[in-house]
Amino acid sequence: MSETEKKLSRTRAGKNTRVDPGQKVEWIRCSSPSCGKWRPLPPYMKSSAILESCSNQWFCVLNSWDEAVASCGAPQETGYMPAK
Repeated sequence: MSETEKKLSRTRAGKNTRVDPGQKVEWIRCSSPSCGKWRPLPPYMKSSAILESCSNQWFCVLNSWDEAVASCGAPQETGYMPAK
């Protein structure tokens, strides 16, 4: 795998997912005090709309777009994390 390909890929629940570093990835954070993991959203979803629909309390179990990481027990994904 070339250096460019390494930069374009990230591990996602055991799957290798290609991500364009120029593409803006929106993330959402689990509201559980014992979790707090960040999960990436598909390009067609907006975190503001999701948070509004669930009273600003989003949990990993509500992750309907990627069931492989739809629990707080799933590992934190690596890749392009949001700026803190």
